[in-house]
Amino acid sequence: QVTMSATTNILDCETGNSMIALYYCYPQKGIPAEKIANHTDFHKDACQSLKLGGRIRVSEEGINGVLSGTKDDLMAYEERLRRELNVLHL
Repeated sequence: QVTMSATTNILDCETGNSMIALYYCYPQKGIPAEKIANHTDFHKDACQSLKLGGRIRVSEEGINGVLSGTKDDLMAYEERLRRELNVLHL
């Protein structure tokens, strides 16, 4: 079973449409060490393609992230992340 939580708050900026997403995902069995590099690449690729900023920490214990971007891009990232977690069987 995966524990995943996401909350968003409006970020003060000139355009008025940027948001911040804070999230974590700590699977009960963790992330196998041999899958961490590929999973890290997934986050890099997804964030670059969606033009998201922030930081994501990936370890054997799980994932912890803070991202900023438009609501639509953050929602697209969440959808991609959920699919990725299913591929990893987490």
